[in-house]
Amino acid sequence: MKSFNSLKFLFLILLVTSCTSQSIITDSRIRLEPSVTAEEVRVYTDGEPVPNSAVELGEIRVTDKTFSATVPYDTTVVRMQRAAAAEGANAVMVLEHTTPHWLNNNMNHGFYGKMLLTKDTIILANSPNPFSEQYAAYQDKLERKRMPPHTIHVGAGYSHIASGIEVDGIEAYGLKRGIGLEVAYSYLLPKTWMGFGVNYTGHFADALIKEMVNVKFFVHNITPTIDFYSLYEKHALKTSIGLGYLQAQFIGPLQLETNAKPLKDTFDGLSSYISIEYEYRIDKYTGFFLRLHEMNWIGEYDEARERWESIANFGASIGFNLHL
Repeated sequence: MKSFNSLKFLFLILLVTSCTSQSIITDSRIRLEPSVTAEEVRVYTDGEPVPNSAVELGEIRVTDKTFSATVPYDTTVVRMQRAAAAEGANAVMVLEHTTPHWLNNNMNHGFYGKMLLTKDTIILANSPNPFSEQYAAYQDKLERKRMPPHTIHVGAGYSHIASGIEVDGIEAYGLKRGIGLEVAYSYLLPKTWMGFGVNYTGHFADALIKEMVNVKFFVHNITPTIDFYSLYEKHALKTSIGLGYLQAQFIGPLQLETNAKPLKDTFDGLSSYISIEYEYRIDKYTGFFLRLHEMNWIGEYDEARERWESIANFGASIGFNLHL
């Protein structure tokens, strides 16, 4: 029993230590023998000028994507200095610093930069400095990758009712195929991959039943959503999920049915919604999107059939995004 408890204790220690570890990756194009201690490695941050004599040895990256206890900033910097010193560098120019944020699944500081070897500390203000230019170019790249917090989506496309829809016992294929409309607003939480929004989805269809009676079927759905983003410089992916309110309206002199059960001309209720959107970003503020969605109306419980009546809707739309 003591041996079993010892194993459990050892496993707990390994679990805790593995969760609190950070990953430091170096990619050296030039590797030299260490010439300074970790404490002597100079760290240049926030665009601080680098001496003109600096030579780039390679890249260094500090990453952490775990829900571990936060490692202090100073401790993270010391670990980065130690790794750079082991590669023969005596300076690090930080190009990107990510701060801890639980919504990013990142509880520790992250760094990306260049390992340098400097011969002196002289900075010539009037002479070209490739490292200043490199820093400015990287910051411009990061700025283009970021997305403003507010987005308005407007699009249209094809909408299809997957559930059985009948009018006077006749399958109403014309009502199942319609024009889809998508209008949405999204808010992206700053420095995260998560946001919130509200989405309107519409289905508009009309058909001739029995070759002489014109009927129409409209579906309106409004859903508050939780949004998840993956952002790139020219592309973006967004997944949205939510529960909302659906209202459907049938216009015509005949009887609307689903699975041989009569429906009211106007009915509403709770709905579920999920969508996947791909956006091609024209620039920081505009882009075109392609969106696929699934929407389900949760109707009344049919005791005779022992199931919930529901209507499923699928759609594909293209449109325009405006980021503000």
